[in-house]
Formats: sequence, structure tokens, C-alpha cells
Amino acid sequence: MQVKKILRGILMKKKLRSIQVVNETKEQTLGWRVEVANSFRARLMGLLGRAGLPEGGGLLLTPCSSIHSFLMEFAFDALFLDVDNKVLLALSEIGPGRIIKPVAGAVQVLELPAGLVKASGTDIGDKLIFSNYSCS
Repeated sequence: MQVKKILRGILMKKKLRSIQVVNETKEQTLGWRVEVANSFRARLMGLLGRAGLPEGGGLLLTPCSSIHSFLMEFAFDALFLDVDNKVLLALSEIGPGRIIKPVAGAVQVLELPAGLVKASGTDIGDKLIFSNYSCS
């Protein structure tokens, strides 16, 4: 765990921008502190070095069509999205040490706290909306 925190400190120099994510189809807020990982460095680190995702938290990997959970210590949910922010694949409780192969048409992946996909009823075809959000 210490090595992951050191790597995270070296690779992550600045705080990531946060956005709010709403499932427009189901009228459900999925997160209000979702960080945007839109640089190679941020996508490389992903959720490494974290103990988990807090309520309202998440990570939007963009561009991205596949993910892994190597060196992770917690489960999480993932939504694979197309260019219109429609859900192509919804996965729940992805545990450590998994590889999710590229999903055809996916351009972004939204990683969320474990159990949120099922709890919110988010499913394939749902449209998500992203908006700027500031936790000041």
C-alpha cells in the first residue's frame, strides 16, 4: 500500500477537476464529486492508492474503452459510455485483479462506488449528463 501512495504522489501533481453526473433517464444523481481523469498521467493512476470511493465520488476516465483493477484494494462499479454519454455496458462490484477488455464504441468509463449502479437502476441505454460542479 505504501508503494502505491508514493507512486500516486509522484504521478499526480495537481488536483483533478470535479463534475456532477446525473442519469437523465432514471433522474438519479450518480455523483457530485466525480473527478475527471483526462490526461495520460491521471488515467494511468486511476484509483490506485485510494482506500475506496466516498459517497458522491467517482472517476471519469476519458478517453477510455477498457479498464483493469490490478493493485486495487476495493471493489467498484463501472459504466462504459459512448460519444453521446449513453451507457454501453454497466458492471457492478468489479473486484481487484480484473481486466475488462475494450468495449466497442466506448469513449469514456465512469468508475463509481460499489453497488451504486444497481442501487440507482442505471442500465444499458441510459443517458448521463455531466455538469461542472465545485465543492468549495
